[in-house]
Amino acid sequence: MLLPYYGGRFVEMVGRQEGVSMDALNQVTAEILVVAVASSLTSMIRGALFVLAGERIVCELRKQVFRALLRQEIAFFDVQTTGALVSRLTNDTGTLQNAASSNISIFLRSSASLLLSVLVMLVTSWKLTLAMLVTVPVVSILAVFMSQISQRVSKKYQDETAEVGNLASETFGNLRTVRAFSSGEKLMDKKYCAASDLVYRYGRQRSMIYGAWSGVVGMLFFVAFTIVLRYGATLVHEGEMTSGQLISFVLYTVSLSGSVAMLGSIMPSFASAIGATVKIFEIIDREPAQSEGQVDPGDCRGKVEFQGVSFAYVTRPDQQVLKKVSFTAEPNQVVALVGQSGSGKSSCVSLLQRLYDCQ
Repeated sequence: MLLPYYGGRFVEMVGRQEGVSMDALNQVTAEILVVAVASSLTSMIRGALFVLAGERIVCELRKQVFRALLRQEIAFFDVQTTGALVSRLTNDTGTLQNAASSNISIFLRSSASLLLSVLVMLVTSWKLTLAMLVTVPVVSILAVFMSQISQRVSKKYQDETAEVGNLASETFGNLRTVRAFSSGEKLMDKKYCAASDLVYRYGRQRSMIYGAWSGVVGMLFFVAFTIVLRYGATLVHEGEMTSGQLISFVLYTVSLSGSVAMLGSIMPSFASAIGATVKIFEIIDREPAQSEGQVDPGDCRGKVEFQGVSFAYVTRPDQQVLKKVSFTAEPNQVVALVGQSGSGKSSCVSLLQRLYDCQ
């Protein structure tokens, strides 16, 4: 933030009619070097702290997501695919890590630089500042509009990326079954390519949004820069500013535009992080459909009794696996469940283990 100021001082000193004082130039040079070293040290510390904070945040989020998944009922995993859940645990938390570390650091630094630049510019020449800020409302409106579109596209992009990972996981996990069918490999290749093409489609939309934002911001910067040069020259001619102040103002304008460009460059990352956050906290905040019922060990006598039990899996709610099944297994008694495949033998055991609740 001080470099534009020192740039203006150099111009003022060189442009003096009485000549340039080498001692004064050496002093300003030494001050610039001190500022540069201090800026480098603070940047190093800031970057390390934000990356460390991002690592801690993501580490805690991964733990919370994993705990939340472990406490969900088995029916939840019948509906959700393993690949999608693993994607939430790895890819989405990784997206948040980028936003919570370096991108937040960039956001805070650029925001502070933008505000300080505007304040210094107001002090230097409020007339020239107001003329330069003509483009700000347009940029603000476009930023809100582009952010909303980017969030929607990023959410779809992440959903489809999770689907691609799920397809790969299911294919490799059941490769023997895929190979058992003559057209299995072609079918899975077709499905995977279609899913990948959909990811590419949303990724292309994201790139178009980012490109449009960069182009519009760049054009508005040149408009503001032209206004500053033209109106600033008029103010110097009228004696309301010195040439050094105009140079400082121009450099602060460049710094301001750089801050706006940096904020725009991290906008897609924040949009992706918002989409990932929604998905992650849907898992963390989800309450299991069945309670963690407990039985007092003192009441356990080893007797198992089914009385008119009916049950259907959540993936097939209209197809009852068990219909009013009743039987009793006394302590130390051996009971055999006999029937054809799909008659509900394993379902009875799953209900005994309370992997599911009967209806």
